[in-house]
Amino acid sequence: MEGLVDCNLFAMISLLMEIDMYTEWVPNIAGKGLVLANEVELLSKISKVGFFHFGLPWPLQDRDMLVLGYGVDLLAEGGKILLVLKNLEEHKDVPTPGGGITRVKLHAGGVLFQSITEKTCHVSYIFNVDPQLAYMPSWLLNFLMKTFAGAVWERMSSHAQAIDRAPEGKYAQRMKERPELYNMLKKRLVTAQNLSSIL
Repeated sequence: MEGLVDCNLFAMISLLMEIDMYTEWVPNIAGKGLVLANEVELLSKISKVGFFHFGLPWPLQDRDMLVLGYGVDLLAEGGKILLVLKNLEEHKDVPTPGGGITRVKLHAGGVLFQSITEKTCHVSYIFNVDPQLAYMPSWLLNFLMKTFAGAVWERMSSHAQAIDRAPEGKYAQRMKERPELYNMLKKRLVTAQNLSSIL
């Protein structure tokens, strides 16, 4: 999935940095969806572990996922930033799934951001996920995954645009609470792209 989004790169990255706020924009399926998203461990300014719990409609069991994500600075190569996502089987602060919950396996995942103008960025993402639904026909599973990916794109785009246009919103408050991270990110983007300011 890829396309242009009418927001600056900083707003898009900010959206994905705040894991616990994913429940506000990740779409639902049949009234179910992402019910819990937690930042489990902050490994560095640009690396963290996230935990996600998805509620699924009956008769399917809920799913959870444990992911390591880290950023790669490619701003010198066409104004790009790469978010790499890797599967984790376990973490000391996350209980082993049980009680009707199945852990999803992320075989590979990544998001590539590219700044096009001060108010436009290009985003592309790819995920190879095994939702552990062996009994579901492959055609149906592929249809559901493609539908979900399209819905994620629409919600992600609209929420990133809202961040760009609402300097006093929830994400702006998070930026104030985490000045070391966001000031570093702003400075890097401004310097790399010769901008006067961001947000």
